[in-house]
Amino acid sequence: MPLSLKSGSEPSPETSNTRQ
Repeated sequence: MPLSLKSGSEPSPETSNTRQ
């Protein structure tokens, strides 16, 4: 769930790394 929030909130490279 936090992934979706982060994805929509700020699509930063750091978020992408965390999701993967």
